[in-house]
Amino acid sequence: KNMAQNFYTKWQNAILADDHRYLINEKGKVVFAFLERLANDYQKGRYDQRDEWVCRLAAEAIEHLVENRMYYRTLNND
Repeated sequence: KNMAQNFYTKWQNAILADDHRYLINEKGKVVFAFLERLANDYQKGRYDQRDEWVCRLAAEAIEHLVENRMYYRTLNND
């Protein structure tokens, strides 16, 4: 990444995290639902090859959290 992209990414992360605790919790729910959807798509082979790395990473992360009882799936396995 170049410096501008790196700055923009850090700026986005700061914006997402700098909020009222209720909104942070709600944003967290959205993040995990998105990761779960990517994981589900990966497990079913429903992803573009260009997105394989992020779908696989999401699948690994969700699986780890579920196995360690830190997260409970919210999506039906459709």
